[in-house]
Amino acid sequence: MVRVKSKILLKRKVFMLRSKRTIIILTILIIIAASFVVYRNCISEEGIFDNVLNGRSYNIYEIQKPISFTAFIEPDWIPENENEVIELNKEIGKAGRVEIILENVMHRGNDIYFSFNAKPFISFHDGEFLYHYEFNEDGAATSYFLADAYNVYDKNSNKIDVGQKGFGPISKFSFGIEIKNYDAIKEGFTLEFNGGILYRYTHKLR
Repeated sequence: MVRVKSKILLKRKVFMLRSKRTIIILTILIIIAASFVVYRNCISEEGIFDNVLNGRSYNIYEIQKPISFTAFIEPDWIPENENEVIELNKEIGKAGRVEIILENVMHRGNDIYFSFNAKPFISFHDGEFLYHYEFNEDGAATSYFLADAYNVYDKNSNKIDVGQKGFGPISKFSFGIEIKNYDAIKEGFTLEFNGGILYRYTHKLR
């Protein structure tokens, strides 16, 4: 009888130890998951920027409208063959603390297409970013595109027509030059850009 009771007590102890271990493991997993959510939403650059754009915990101020920069597009950056893509990711300008990046250039057959991104300056307390929308008092956003945002000139300062234009998502922008104008740009050209809005944000608790 004593042996039976001892076995029962032993089984209970083992069960309790296993239960405690399970609870500890689950608690650790919950803490890790919660920490990841906090990091993702409040600390990571993606989380901070998402909170800024959605009006969570941040105030947004307009700094410059539109921004302007001038850059020379090198001949080596312009693809010669159809479907050729030149990956660059080169900084070609700056607006405040925002870096203007030429991401890539693509020969699409009918045109040469240039894709840019404005890399935001992000920190938890404050930062700056380029956006192609105006923030309204009611919380909505209105697109902001200028017809003359892109001005392109060849090496002799002759103006070249710009074809397709693109804005977005968020800080990206792009334009194309028709293939009939390839000879005018193959030795490089000057880009004058006037567009987008430079914003600053600050945390509401700062």
